[in-house]
Amino acid sequence: MPNERFTRIYLKGRGCSLADYGRRTPSEMIGQVRDMARSDLKRSQEILAAADDEFRVETYTGVHVRRNVEILQAGAAREGGHHD
Repeated sequence: MPNERFTRIYLKGRGCSLADYGRRTPSEMIGQVRDMARSDLKRSQEILAAADDEFRVETYTGVHVRRNVEILQAGAAREGGHHD
């Protein structure tokens, strides 16, 4: 709908922007963006802590369907971990 209301939050110059449907309070939006940041931070820390041999690297053809997959590095799963 062209006249549907959204609420947007952003920090100038920091690459942080989020929009949500409806009218939200500043505290709701700040809470949402901080929750996202915590999730991003956790994921970033896990990636930075991973050993090089944990990464699976592959090459393939296709955009919507992967074909002719060639595994360049299998990626060793760490204990208790899994591959997506």
